[in-house]
Amino acid sequence: MKKLVMGVASLLLMTSCATIVHGTKQKVKAVSNTGETIYVYDKYGTLIAEGNGTVEVSLARAGKGTDIFYAHPNEFTFKTASETKKLVSDINPAYRYGNPFTLGIGYMVDNATGAGYTLIYNGSTADLLNFK
Repeated sequence: MKKLVMGVASLLLMTSCATIVHGTKQKVKAVSNTGETIYVYDKYGTLIAEGNGTVEVSLARAGKGTDIFYAHPNEFTFKTASETKKLVSDINPAYRYGNPFTLGIGYMVDNATGAGYTLIYNGSTADLLNFK
């Protein structure tokens, strides 16, 4: 019985940690309907990827800081010759609502890994960006 209680308690402590639920990276696909080249830049303006008509990247949800209690939000810019779309990090629901069940451990882990964030565009999770 003691092993069962310990197993259930361990499971509850781990279930809502964003690091486990979402991971530290987010896949984003960008498609240009006209076949234009798509460029992807990080928040420092460094080109990190490009593709003709389509580009798929795996982006860090947030930067890792020296303080485990604060992850540094990321920003990425997707550009074509005619359009620009900016992704920004925002706190995700697994971090906000699930971590109280981890007795604070999840907050530290998610901040240390950056997994407590989701990249968004215009208020929605950025999984697919369509360019005209």
